[in-house]
Amino acid sequence: VEKTFYAVTQDLVTSINDQQACEQDGGSPISYFLDFSNAKEEVEILGVLYDKKILDAEDYYFDEDENQIFINDSFLNDLKYGENTLSIVTSNNNVNVKVIKANKFIRTPADLASIGESVEALNGYYILANDIDLTSYLSFGGEGYNEGKGWNALGVYVETTDGTATANAFNGTFDGNGFTIKGLR
Repeated sequence: VEKTFYAVTQDLVTSINDQQACEQDGGSPISYFLDFSNAKEEVEILGVLYDKKILDAEDYYFDEDENQIFINDSFLNDLKYGENTLSIVTSNNNVNVKVIKANKFIRTPADLASIGESVEALNGYYILANDIDLTSYLSFGGEGYNEGKGWNALGVYVETTDGTATANAFNGTFDGNGFTIKGLR
């Protein structure tokens, strides 16, 4: 069987921002700005594709005035944790964008400490949302003082031979997102 394939190399629609992060039950949509400046003709948004399926119309919205496509929180809550790829289907080409979904954004020392509260939490996906200074949190009178012993480890490794050594260890993902944690002792 003979087939002919064509690769589009011009008139492409692109995304100005191709990656966004969201948190489970975050309550707000995420958005991507599209660049139509290279398109010579009027371009339509035909849909958004995820996992080989077109999203329902209520799962996204395109603002033509701002060239911005919004992905609604109701759809985001159903995504798997970690990196997900969506494809914005236009009449010219597909624009691939990424959604990184976290169980929780880590904003405070208490958020960071909460990762160690359960085995489920130890297996989660976390994104640091800002710099965190633990100095006052771990100081005398601070919420994490811990009788002066310093930071409580997030999870524990137990030396065993029965295969359960990492059952209570941190087995999740922690994305520092370019931020720092200081004052850890």
